[in-house]
Amino acid sequence: MPDQPVPEKLFGRYQEVVLLLLGFVLTTIVGGFLADRIQRRAWLQQHQIQTCETEQEVRTKGFAELSDRMDTRLLRMRALAWALERAKTLKDVEQERKLNREARDEWSSRVNSTLAFTQVYFGPDHYNMLLALNAGFADMFTKFNPIFDSGKPNPKAAHEIEDAIDAFNPSVYDFDLAMQRVIAAGTSTCSAQEPK
Repeated sequence: MPDQPVPEKLFGRYQEVVLLLLGFVLTTIVGGFLADRIQRRAWLQQHQIQTCETEQEVRTKGFAELSDRMDTRLLRMRALAWALERAKTLKDVEQERKLNREARDEWSSRVNSTLAFTQVYFGPDHYNMLLALNAGFADMFTKFNPIFDSGKPNPKAAHEIEDAIDAFNPSVYDFDLAMQRVIAAGTSTCSAQEPK
């Protein structure tokens, strides 16, 4: 067999060193690119999870405050109706009347921010439900006016107010339940974004 000529190396006697450096450079660039891309995706996913969890915290805390204020309004109106059913004079219910007005004032002083919060974090359907509840609270509050305008307790009228509050209460409950469902769905959404 004749000796075949040895093919010339592209980089001469430095062929191995050049190939090693070329491999190192390509691995560094491609590896760096892939690592950067993976790192960005992980950061973006983590950021989305944190944003979701922060929104859930705001939604949950805001709902708790709103629900407490609604329950306080119902309780104060109910306590005033009970006091009027037992009272001999309107002076007997002055403390309950004061507490009822304070609950109303607390509610009224934040009604716009509460409606805006509900619109942003729970959507237009819940906003409309709250708007209707707000009107219901106002209507319920005014039912006491004829008793106080008359200057004397009216147990029968007070009992009718209590019945009206009892009839209104399920609307508040339904609103609370609907908001709780939104919170639960949001929590599930945040959990679904977490890497497995």
